[in-house]
Amino acid sequence: MSLIWVTLLAGWAGAAPELQFHRDATGHVSVVLTVDAQIAARAGGDDALPPGVSSWELRRVDGQQLGPPIYVRRMRAGERQWRLSPRFALMPGELYEAAAIYEGRRIATRHRIPQVEHPTPKLLRVAPDDTVPANCLKFYLYFSEPMREGLEVFDLLRLEEIYDGDSPSRPARAIADPWRRVELWSADAKRLTLWIHPGRIKQGVNLREEFGPVLEPNREYALVVDKQVRSAAGVELDREYRHRFRATAEDHTSPQLDDWQLHLPKRSAEPLRIGTAEPLDHAQLVRFVHIEDEQGREVPGEIQVTNAVTLEFQPREPWRSGRYRLRVNARLEDLAGNTFARVFDRDLQSGAENGSRVTERDFELRLGAP
Repeated sequence: MSLIWVTLLAGWAGAAPELQFHRDATGHVSVVLTVDAQIAARAGGDDALPPGVSSWELRRVDGQQLGPPIYVRRMRAGERQWRLSPRFALMPGELYEAAAIYEGRRIATRHRIPQVEHPTPKLLRVAPDDTVPANCLKFYLYFSEPMREGLEVFDLLRLEEIYDGDSPSRPARAIADPWRRVELWSADAKRLTLWIHPGRIKQGVNLREEFGPVLEPNREYALVVDKQVRSAAGVELDREYRHRFRATAEDHTSPQLDDWQLHLPKRSAEPLRIGTAEPLDHAQLVRFVHIEDEQGREVPGEIQVTNAVTLEFQPREPWRSGRYRLRVNARLEDLAGNTFARVFDRDLQSGAENGSRVTERDFELRLGAP
C-alpha cells in the first residue's frame, strides 16, 4: 500500500486523527483514519469508528458543492487505523473529500483521482443466440473486462419487442420489468447471469396473469445493453449493444440424453464432438458434462461450447482406445429451465420428477479405425 497526495485540514493542536487517501497495488483507492495510541487503546474489538469520532464519510466534490455521501464500508485496518473503502472504484479525474467529526470538530482531506488508462470494456457475447423458446429463463452476458457490480445495472438493460423490422412507423416497444433483479456475477465479474422473472414464466402465477409473459412465440426482440454499463474501473462500454433474437413456442419437455449425437474421434489428439439436439444452458454445460474411463475415473479435459447445439471435449492427454462413459448431471437445464429430472413449469403439489440425478451413456473409441 502506498501513500498518495493528501491535504489535512485541522485547526487545533494535539494528537487529532489524520485522514489519508491510499491506493493499493490494484489501484483501488480508500481512505485511512489514523489515531494516536491513547485513542486506539480505548477502542474495543472491530469498532467501525474509533473513540471520539462521531461520523466519517466520503463525497465527490462537484464544483463548489459536495455530492451525496458515497456508499462505503468502514472497518478496522490495524492497531491505530480504520479504513473507509468505497464499494465502487472512484472515478478518474474527479475530486473527492473525506471528512470526519472528532470531538465536535471537523477534519477533512481532498484528493483528485489521477487519470489512469484502463481498457474500454466490450460485450463479447450474449447467450443464448438468435432463437429461444418463449419461456426462456435466462441470458448470459460475457464482457471483456471485470464489470462494476450493483443493482443499478438492471436500469441499463432493456428488452424491446421489434415490429416490422423496427420501422419508424412502428418503433420497438420496451417490455416493462422483465428482470429478476438479483445480481449473479461470475467470480471474475466478467459474466452476468440475467434472469427473466420466473413469476412471468410459470403459468397460473399472479405476475404472469396480471402483466402477461415477457416473451411471446413468433415475435422478435432485442436485448439492449446501454453504453453506460461500466467496468469495475469505471470505464463505459465502447458502444450500445443490441442483441436481436426470435422467440419460438414454449418448451415444456425435459432434454433427453438419447437424443445427443456423439461424433467419436478417430485420432488420439482429436476432440470428442457432442451434438445436444437442442440448446442447453451455456454456463452449466462446462460444469455438468464429464467423461470417465472404463475404471470410472474422470478424464481431465476442457469443454468448449462451439455453437447452440454443439460442444467439444478436448482431453488433456491423448485418447486411448477403450470404453468411456459420458456423464451428465441431471440438473443441466435447457433454455426454459427444464432438466433431465423435471420440467421447470410443473405442478409443485405432485412432486413428480422425470429421472435420476445423473444420466450417462457409454461409448467405445477405436482410434485409427476407418
